[in-house]
Amino acid sequence: SAGAFTGAAMFVQCVVASEVIRISKGVTCKGAVLRDVGTYAVSITGVGLCLYSGVITHWFVVCAVLVYVVYASWVFAGDEWHAAGRPNLQPDRAAWEDLRAMLLQR
Repeated sequence: SAGAFTGAAMFVQCVVASEVIRISKGVTCKGAVLRDVGTYAVSITGVGLCLYSGVITHWFVVCAVLVYVVYASWVFAGDEWHAAGRPNLQPDRAAWEDLRAMLLQR
């Protein structure tokens, strides 16, 4: 049932996650936690709106699949970034200056 499903998810997200964070004396992977909690909040909001309306539409299904695809892609990209040794994402200062000069020439 929907109640058992959402109740189990809320238990895991709220109780288990908070206990893991408390026992480990803080969050060491804040980005991943924010990603997971944000995706969970978007999903719960969507399900809540669907339950409130009483109708499951094609748009709801498309949005649910889209949330899943975005989340899975985000996780994959993060894993690849970590596997690459977390390369520096700060662009070279000279590259910014070249771009600025090129844009100002127009």
